[in-house]
Amino acid sequence: MAEGVAGSELDARIATRFASGVRTAGTDVVASLRRAHEGLSGHVYVDAEAYATKVGTGGCEEGARHHRASGVPTVLEMPAKCGGCVHRVARADGQVACSMYGKPLVASASEVVADPAKHQRDMIRLADAPDHEATASLFANTYDQSEFNLGQDTDLDNVVVDDMPETEAVGEYLFGGIEIE
Repeated sequence: MAEGVAGSELDARIATRFASGVRTAGTDVVASLRRAHEGLSGHVYVDAEAYATKVGTGGCEEGARHHRASGVPTVLEMPAKCGGCVHRVARADGQVACSMYGKPLVASASEVVADPAKHQRDMIRLADAPDHEATASLFANTYDQSEFNLGQDTDLDNVVVDDMPETEAVGEYLFGGIEIE
């Protein structure tokens, strides 16, 4: 899940990685972890607890190697460990971050997305979606139209291109076109 795997692909990975006896014995634990993190871990946050070791920061170092440059925006902190860790730093803007991961620390997914349960459902649905739906989701309107005045009327909306100058081709060269002053 820490890699953003969800849905039937996660089922397949669990089935290939663990023997049936282990899967049966861990059914409740796996179900609990999936309810809490599937569709969020690897998308909204890196679950630091997935990499944690009982003592020291060795697990965090391993997790940071995998996720420091990933597109996952935040790290889900472990209150018992991250609270007193030397890698917990305050940035200039006041945001608390993990210097090892190079990402902000959050206590829950609700600090990153407005509705974590809906986001979780959407990510699991998208993980099991057919290829055409997954491709279409890449082009969904996920930006704020007011940013960069994309939704505003501008002078460029009224440009007339009917008065274009003539162009003339001589051999392989093209003369004419728009003159910019």
